[in-house]
Amino acid sequence: MRLLEAVADPEQRRLLRVRLTLSDAAPELVASRLATADETPPESRRAVQLRRWEVAVALGDLDQAAVERDEWQRVTQSTDAPADVQSKLDEEDLLESIQIAALKLEQSRGVPFSRELARQWELSDSELVIDQRNLPDLLRPWKLVRNRHAFTLALHRCDSSGPALTTTPDALNDPRVQRQNIELGRERELRAATSEAPAVWSAAVHKRLAAVPVRGGLVCLGLGPERDGGKRLWDIPTADLMTPPDRFLRLSACVDAGVAIGVETDVVEMRDWTDGRARWRRRFPAPLLALQPIAGDVAVLTSDETVRIVRGTDGAEAQALTLDGGIKRLETVGSHLLIWSATGVHAIDPRTGAELWSRHDALPRFAPIADSDWAVLTSEQGDTGIVIDLSDGADVFPKRLDSLGIVTAAAVSGDRLLVAGLLPGEDGAIDDDQGTIVRVSIYPTNSATRLAAPAVRSFVPINETQLVASERYVPVLRIGPSEPGQATFGIRPRFVYEPRIVLIDKQTGEALVDVVAADQQPPRTESDSYPELRLLATPTRVLVQVGNRVFAYGISSLSRSP
Repeated sequence: MRLLEAVADPEQRRLLRVRLTLSDAAPELVASRLATADETPPESRRAVQLRRWEVAVALGDLDQAAVERDEWQRVTQSTDAPADVQSKLDEEDLLESIQIAALKLEQSRGVPFSRELARQWELSDSELVIDQRNLPDLLRPWKLVRNRHAFTLALHRCDSSGPALTTTPDALNDPRVQRQNIELGRERELRAATSEAPAVWSAAVHKRLAAVPVRGGLVCLGLGPERDGGKRLWDIPTADLMTPPDRFLRLSACVDAGVAIGVETDVVEMRDWTDGRARWRRRFPAPLLALQPIAGDVAVLTSDETVRIVRGTDGAEAQALTLDGGIKRLETVGSHLLIWSATGVHAIDPRTGAELWSRHDALPRFAPIADSDWAVLTSEQGDTGIVIDLSDGADVFPKRLDSLGIVTAAAVSGDRLLVAGLLPGEDGAIDDDQGTIVRVSIYPTNSATRLAAPAVRSFVPINETQLVASERYVPVLRIGPSEPGQATFGIRPRFVYEPRIVLIDKQTGEALVDVVAADQQPPRTESDSYPELRLLATPTRVLVQVGNRVFAYGISSLSRSP
């Protein structure tokens, strides 16, 4: 695949794309390099089109699979079947297997969740493995799960209670490393039962490929649910990336060329998606603070308050960006590159390094608005904010938004703008149970006049999946004390805390459903902290991680144990 990048001659590139399409490479690797009809010679058109259909099915993309199926039917009407008997039989066998796989996917397609929420299944000793930066992947019905007891990574279908689609060891393919994983991993497994461990594990996901940090290195997995998808593609020994997960998120960036990782304090490596080989390794003049993908390249913020844009293909420096007073923060949103000075935010053209626009509103907090080209800037506590257009930095609405809280997610959903925020409790604390609430501020997309602002007692931040997964509802995790039991000998028992799912109507703001999301938790003590919690939503399932258990809620009547 690297050869395709190196070849400049159009005719040779065309032939290489056809050969790559017809190769037995993993569907996740060839998906973005498939030959088109214009590139394919007449004698290969049937085989190429059938392969395109197979890849779409392997990745679970039913809409694209329908397009490729229709094109296959058109191609077969204008071309002859293979003359060779064996080739004809091979084509018929492949066609039948693709049709069976497509039918399985169609029949297992889930029903959108609604007010009739019920628990569908539960996984114990498990944690979700996600890339919280990759919204399209978070919304897919397939989830990567790490089993903390068996030390495995498994791909599960959220809509089904069946067994895992694929399973692979949570370690390098090296017996020494696997033994080390068992011997040294116990400490982390003990932490997993306490609040010290995160509710989910982090990965770097690009299209249908996932790079997962494991003990001793990095594992790359395909995320396709059918055919040859979902396989372990490679693993490499590298720096210990297992702790902490937030560091891996800050110091990893996915582009078409591969996954860039901060492997040392000041060193970045680019690992090729094809085989895990190092495309390049670059040492920076100061410690790394953040990596972000931008237009196929990687933007790197270092502690000398400089952003350097390096090419994804070879690591060569394309731009070095500085600001008076230094660069404090770096964000990329789609094709937009944003950097922060001490006084404001600046949009930069990544190709030339030129400033496109800047704002100096004294609003330090920033959140992109999913499914739009907007973002929201707010004050430190979220008491005031503005919505801006990222293309030119202009205000979207003539007036400000008020009382948003500390914004954790925002999205456009249909004709609604939804902004989710955390509001501190009476003691000003966040991330505890002392009265902290989450609020969803609901606006029309053409006005800053708030229509509703439902609030739920919780310290679990709302994320983008909750705002966009359903056309009608926002699922929220409510955390609060249940009613205490009967007093015994005049002693009133302690409150028992239980997470509950509340569905908020996007049109009216009404809270419509209140379902227990997990078994009741034991009474809290001064030394016993509440388990880590996370809620993720797909169009068909509401997934709740409570400590080391994953619960799935929906409306179909499936068994509980996948």
